[in-house]
Amino acid sequence: MFSIISIIEICYWTDPPFYTGQSLVTAIEGDETLITLDLSGNPLPLSDTLVWTFNGQSIQTEGRIILGLDSITFRNVERGDAGIYAVFSSNEAGGSNTFEFELEVFCKFHA
Repeated sequence: MFSIISIIEICYWTDPPFYTGQSLVTAIEGDETLITLDLSGNPLPLSDTLVWTFNGQSIQTEGRIILGLDSITFRNVERGDAGIYAVFSSNEAGGSNTFEFELEVFCKFHA
């Protein structure tokens, strides 16, 4: 006599991946600025599905801008970095979402 044991994993996929965060972020010129977003969804988006934009144009990662799954870091933020940022993501469940925020950059004398 033998027993059959089955293990069934049920995974509920929800879509879309969903970001939340501040709609207006301020930074001081010359500072390092880390902007983080809260990310939810099941499954979470894969990093190769992310598209970050600045004023509607795809962001080219350079030495002072670091893009992450749920963050963007500016090393030595510049006044030219001010504008509208968006992150578009999708997941394996077929959902997609876009989150936008505005970055305002103040000169050191304003602070």
